Amino acid sequence: EGEWDVGQDARKHGDEDKGEDVDAGICEGERKAVGEGRSSHEGPTAPSFMDKAMREALEQLSRTKSEPNDSQYLVLSTEDDRVVRRSDPVTKLDSAPATDWTTFHQEVAGRVGVIARRMERALMTTMNREWQSGVRYGKLDSKRLVAASQGREDVFRQRIGGKDIDTAVSLLIDLSGSMAGRRVMLAQQIATLLAMALERIGVKTQVAGFSNDMTEALNEKWRNVLQKRAGKRRKTFTLYARVERQSIYVFKDWNESVTACRRALSSISHFVGSNNCDGEAFEWSQRELAKRTERRRILVVLSDGKPCCFTDLPYLVQTYTRNAVLDTMKLGIETLGIGMMNNNLNQYFPNSVNASSLDEFASVTFTAVAEVIAKRKMHLTNKND
Repeated sequence: EGEWDVGQDARKHGDEDKGEDVDAGICEGERKAVGEGRSSHEGPTAPSFMDKAMREALEQLSRTKSEPNDSQYLVLSTEDDRVVRRSDPVTKLDSAPATDWTTFHQEVAGRVGVIARRMERALMTTMNREWQSGVRYGKLDSKRLVAASQGREDVFRQRIGGKDIDTAVSLLIDLSGSMAGRRVMLAQQIATLLAMALERIGVKTQVAGFSNDMTEALNEKWRNVLQKRAGKRRKTFTLYARVERQSIYVFKDWNESVTACRRALSSISHFVGSNNCDGEAFEWSQRELAKRTERRRILVVLSDGKPCCFTDLPYLVQTYTRNAVLDTMKLGIETLGIGMMNNNLNQYFPNSVNASSLDEFASVTFTAVAEVIAKRKMHLTNKND
């Protein structure tokens, strides 16, 4: 586990008794006492045995100019990490009543046909197809205009191979606490709308969400880590980029239909809360897409901004997230960020757009999405910037 000199990296601790910031990586209003030994959505605070010397060392650590790299990204434990699918008997993703889907479907159904046609056109423009010339119908072949003027009928050309779009799309939703309310509902609507539209044109899709939280077992591990740190006289100890559990919720898998997953898709907003350590979630979707055999693979992330989790190394978590996007693209997987009511995703995604409402997405925002998919406009800038 490599050890770090506490003067060599980035973390901030405050005085818990005075109500100051405990950790730069924890969002305001997202804290619970770890000493109570209970599970926390918001992340633990440092126990009282974090003495003044330890706090001063950690404050010094936050002021350094040293930049850690991805090889120093350590996780406290992966034992509690989980991928929850619809078949899971404990965490029931199909918990929403049928009436929820009826209401939800009415909100998006009218837009599915239009979005499907526009998505199909955007995907078809990127297909490299061979043309057969000398046929009696199709598009006029510009190379046979002389023959056409002579009355020949075999002056047309046709594309060979039909409409095989051959694309897989992963839709990944941020389910952290900051997404609660309008943002997660908008993400749920957009993800479902896209899944329905893509299904209509034969594109395989996966819809998943991610969050990070503490379990009682992790609380205990973290208490032990802090106790050991407080007892060390020398100023070196292991720092962790991720302390919390990673949860991935698969609301619709690749070979499942939207109809079969309708209750799970209606339940997305029920799983919002906790924190978000985005980079590792992006890597999970990256691995899922890497398994696909389709010629074209696209990762679409719906989120309201940057990672926010309990961490020793907030700067590293940020850079790890950016690098996860770049690494995904190096594998030939295209990426697109859709910001929920803000433009924060442009810090991480070369291609990102914003959406403030379903109506806006279906009109203005989707035009930009289609441009990216058609590869006519890469590295786009947001109109809302």
